[in-house]
Amino acid sequence: MIPLQIILALLILYKNLRLASVSALAATVLLMLANLPLGKFQNKYQDKTMKSKDARMKVTSEVLRNMRLLKLQGWEMKFMSMIMELKTKEENWLKKVNYTSAAMMVVFWGAPTFVVVVTFVSCLLMGKPLESGSL
Repeated sequence: MIPLQIILALLILYKNLRLASVSALAATVLLMLANLPLGKFQNKYQDKTMKSKDARMKVTSEVLRNMRLLKLQGWEMKFMSMIMELKTKEENWLKKVNYTSAAMMVVFWGAPTFVVVVTFVSCLLMGKPLESGSL
């Protein structure tokens, strides 16, 4: 259903704008290609975030299970620093996930405006008049 909608939209654009509709298609393909590496990065960063979260939770549960021994031996600060280091690594991966998510949102929300601007600029460069009656 969706490919049919895309084809119909491109046909309507071609009927009204002729060759300038090719620039709209090119801009759409460019935006799709820009989103691919962002998605791959986000998947990779999400995986690393989960692995670091698992490592931190494993150490934290180990500390909680052996709290009496840690208190008796005076190892609280050593394990606390270990947990804080793991938490810092987790936070760094979370930042990367959020940055790539923000970049994907910029592409997603900016895509319609970008396609329209590219289409109108190509119409102006080709000498196609942009009048409400002609569109």
